[in-house]
Amino acid sequence: MNGIGIFELLIYLTLTGIIVAINTIGLGEIQHKLAIDVKTEARKIEQFLTESQLMAFHSKRKFKLEILDKNFQLLQNERVKGSLKLNEKLTHKISTKEEKIYFYPSGISSPGKVKITKDSQSCEVIISLRSRIRTQCI
Repeated sequence: MNGIGIFELLIYLTLTGIIVAINTIGLGEIQHKLAIDVKTEARKIEQFLTESQLMAFHSKRKFKLEILDKNFQLLQNERVKGSLKLNEKLTHKISTKEEKIYFYPSGISSPGKVKITKDSQSCEVIISLRSRIRTQCI
């Protein structure tokens, strides 16, 4: 008898189903890790902005935040007072009037947004007009 028997076909379909199930589960985990990476980076940025705001308030000096090649730099009189390196796999964009964020000694900061994305995942770290800092992920 030539050809494939029913038993061989059943084994082939079972193995194919198992492989597809493993790949589907693995893809879901990868997508979950991508989302965590973006949220984690957004939280790091939010924490860095909050610390920058507090440094300006406690030192009674004005600070400026710039993004230079995936690196946040907190400057005071053009001297670096702090920095935060972004994940290389993420793209970022700072949306403010001057592409910089200022932190003033009174506790007020210039409003703006920092948007980070990776594939279809994105988060925004928002500084409101009242100097409140929050993270919003889509």
